[in-house]
Amino acid sequence: MNYLAHAYLSFSPGQIVGNLLVDFARHKDRRSYPREVEKGIVLHHAIDSYTDTHLEIRKAKLLFSPLVGRYSGAMVDVVLDYFLANDPVRGNEANWKAFTRKVYQTLEVHKEFLPPALLTALPRMQQGDWLYNSRYKENIEKALQHLVHRAKYLPIGTDVYKVFLENESTLEDYYKEFFPQLEAFVKNLEATLN
Repeated sequence: MNYLAHAYLSFSPGQIVGNLLVDFARHKDRRSYPREVEKGIVLHHAIDSYTDTHLEIRKAKLLFSPLVGRYSGAMVDVVLDYFLANDPVRGNEANWKAFTRKVYQTLEVHKEFLPPALLTALPRMQQGDWLYNSRYKENIEKALQHLVHRAKYLPIGTDVYKVFLENESTLEDYYKEFFPQLEAFVKNLEATLN
């Protein structure tokens, strides 16, 4: 899952911080955090493990893997945020706007716990409203292109977005099957962390 889903699957401001900082922290940046931030870190790793082993996600990765190989998981993560941001069961545009504003405010309030890479990215994240704007295809295209650009062995211009467009309805079906199961898993896990 990508940033929006990790924030959405958090149960407290501290968990939002922990769930989001993991992808920006290098191992040497790790330190002791307050309990709720630590719980967010645990949730993040559990979400990633559950996602990576889920049948629907494995099927989704197969759509991307002929083109991007081992980077297929990262591509699927971005696509899942698009479907979440457009999921009417989980909120409308106004709900998502309010939620993403809350996430940015939470990160601002807890800056002392953010690793340097997230501190650097946060102004761009807010200015471009990355979380909310994951609901728009043009931003998914940019995010996929960014991943291709950062990948070590993918040629610049690899058209991952085309794979998304050609398989959008199939990927949405995978999301609809997968996400409620992930939510249930996270709720059960969170209850055990208290």
